[in-house]
Amino acid sequence: MTMTRQRMEKPNYPTYAVGLWIDNDEDSQRHAEKLTSLAVGKIDAAQRVDPDPCSPLVYFLARDLRDWIFDESPFIDVVTDGLQGLYPDLLRATLEDVDWERIARCLIEGYDS
Repeated sequence: MTMTRQRMEKPNYPTYAVGLWIDNDEDSQRHAEKLTSLAVGKIDAAQRVDPDPCSPLVYFLARDLRDWIFDESPFIDVVTDGLQGLYPDLLRATLEDVDWERIARCLIEGYDS
């Protein structure tokens, strides 16, 4: 599985950065593959055919990826506790800008190939 900038269709930088880190870190890549496999297992074969942005497979995987990255963040308290200031606002805005569905679609395409 590879999430190059081309494959991700020129995403915004936060999306590219998350995808690149998932792709370049062996443990993260394995975990993303596991999440993809689990998401595929939740969906019946008829719904797996097209990883369009509205499909349940993309939705479940995007949600799981977001939860995983948020849970792994050493700064999650800054984002979830509603702390005010420049840096919490920047971190919150950056995480909100990640296109989790786009990353999910790339992982699904890589899983199928």
